[in-house]
This record gives sequence, C-alpha cells and structure tokens, in this order.
Amino acid sequence: MSMTDALRFIAECRQDTAFRGMLYGFGKPQEFRQFILDSGYDFTDSEMANVISNMKLRAADEFEAEEIAELGQLYTILACPEPLSACAACRGGCH
Repeated sequence: MSMTDALRFIAECRQDTAFRGMLYGFGKPQEFRQFILDSGYDFTDSEMANVISNMKLRAADEFEAEEIAELGQLYTILACPEPLSACAACRGGCH
C-alpha cells in the first residue's frame, strides 16, 4: 500500500474522464475497492485522506482545490461501508 498509488489514482481520475466516469457505476464499497485493486492501485483510506489533504494545500488555485476536494468526497462516498449518515456521524472513523 502506498500514498504514491493514492496520488496516481487521483491523477488518473483528474486526467481520464472515462476512468472517472466508471467510478459512478459502483453500488457497493467492495466492488469499488476491487476496481481500485484491479486498476493497479493499492492504498488505504488513511493514505487517500493524506493525499487529498496535501493536494488541496498545494493546489494552484481554488478551482483545483475544489476539484480535489470533490474527488475526496466521491472516494469517501464510494468506499464507505456504512450509510453516509453514519460516516458523517463518525467523521470518517469507519475508514
């Protein structure tokens, strides 16, 4: 597992609209996580959170920071094993 893989995953989401579009087809977190592994990425939720945080701080402008934040939110929604309301209540503690 690595932050490098999380960074590469976010970069691919930003650059490849077809890849990013595939993410919206997953109904279960297990399917989404398997897609990530099958796509050649291996990272933890914590590593993803660190990458998103660092990328937002280094964003060139507010629009780039917003795009990165939205990708982080999408990841959280798709990867979360609990209903979103439960994740909001635990502030990501389930990851």
